[in-house]
Amino acid sequence: MWRVEDGRWLRGRRPTTSARRWCVGRGGRRPRRLWPSGAGKVECRDAKTGNLLGGFDGATSWGQFHSTAVRQPGSDIAYLHTGSSNTVVAMDLVGCSQLWAKDTDGDIASHSSPALTDPAHGDPQLVTMTNSGVRGHDLSTGAELWKSPLGGGSGCGESGPAPLTSPAIWGTTAYVASRDGVIRAYDTGAADPSKPIWETKVGYQPGRTPVGCSGDLNSPAMHALVTKDLVYAGTRDGRLVVLDRATGKLQSEYNLGAAVTSALSVSGDYVFALTDDGTLHALAARHLRGNGH
Repeated sequence: MWRVEDGRWLRGRRPTTSARRWCVGRGGRRPRRLWPSGAGKVECRDAKTGNLLGGFDGATSWGQFHSTAVRQPGSDIAYLHTGSSNTVVAMDLVGCSQLWAKDTDGDIASHSSPALTDPAHGDPQLVTMTNSGVRGHDLSTGAELWKSPLGGGSGCGESGPAPLTSPAIWGTTAYVASRDGVIRAYDTGAADPSKPIWETKVGYQPGRTPVGCSGDLNSPAMHALVTKDLVYAGTRDGRLVVLDRATGKLQSEYNLGAAVTSALSVSGDYVFALTDDGTLHALAARHLRGNGH
């Protein structure tokens, strides 16, 4: 095994730095492992030896790299955010070089990764979510195809900004759980993709509404996950909410006792959620409670 820490290369130890890493397979060729270095640089290293293969500078700002790299199956081009989702870039995995970069106006609480749509016909879009809103991008150039400015603002009475997290994709529809406490669905193939096809407010648990605030209040939502029929998301006041994918209607919710702190995952009928009190939850769909279910 090997390790790279702050630009120093070491053998015989497991990686322990805090930067997020991605292992990207390239057909029958040896996989490359990608991660940002401490100086805001995206590096490519041989997954077996750790040898540096190349790299380029990313955006520099307050905050951390949180983005994972995404790509189409069989493609040698990957897409990722740099900085605190300040830019989205396309990179050539063969030469480990940047192909294009576009400003996505992130901030210190932007913890999102880009996501690729999966249309039955035609080219995919790249969808991003930062504090300035949701965008669709052309894959070949990064050009902004549409933008919805919704979802980036923080609610009243929150103790600092909630994290902004990645879109979830089913087909050509992007599902975004936003820190304004609204979960929205965007049809990227519509005549005007910037208009949500549905939006659902998550509200607050009884007794958890911030003191001194009034009006239409909703707990920040985060970490959307989509399956064939349902959309799942976490809330900052400690719930897992479950919506109908087609309509956005709330189907159920479960009190986890703390906010979801990383991406949700699903396997069969089970949803797994890690909360910021250090607890890993496994929930069976048939056991979710709330709203008469």
